[in-house]
Amino acid sequence: MLRPVRLALFVLALALPSALAVAQTSRPALIRPAAAPVAVQPAAAIDQTRVIQRRLKLLGQRNRALESRVATLEEALREMRARTELTCSGTTSVNGRGGSDDCTPYACNHVDGRCRVTAAKTEHCAPGFVWNGGNQCVAPPPADQEKDCGFLGFGCL
Repeated sequence: MLRPVRLALFVLALALPSALAVAQTSRPALIRPAAAPVAVQPAAAIDQTRVIQRRLKLLGQRNRALESRVATLEEALREMRARTELTCSGTTSVNGRGGSDDCTPYACNHVDGRCRVTAAKTEHCAPGFVWNGGNQCVAPPPADQEKDCGFLGFGCL
């Protein structure tokens, strides 16, 4: 019965040195982590991040308030343009909101849509008015009716 045990010990004694040689020459495999390690931030960096986040939030609120103000100003500008954009209709100056001014005795200035306030020629006057040679448009003088001035017109002085 000893013989099978001896045989086993003999086989083991032969295999042991080769197993030890393999174990000494092979290196164990290193296991690397799949993700980068998480760096722990110091407290100062965390506080700075919070300050920046608060500032961004405040700037966002200010930006929204300014956008609202810009919209209000744009609406006011549209209203002002509507009131000041003038056109002429005959002798009448008409603004963009439907309001009108009668320019008589002057003509409406077709360049800017406003009523003229002075005249340099008869074309600057409304129909039925004439330029008086100064800066005004006036009603024309009444037409002289034929008078009986007598012989050779000596009675009309």
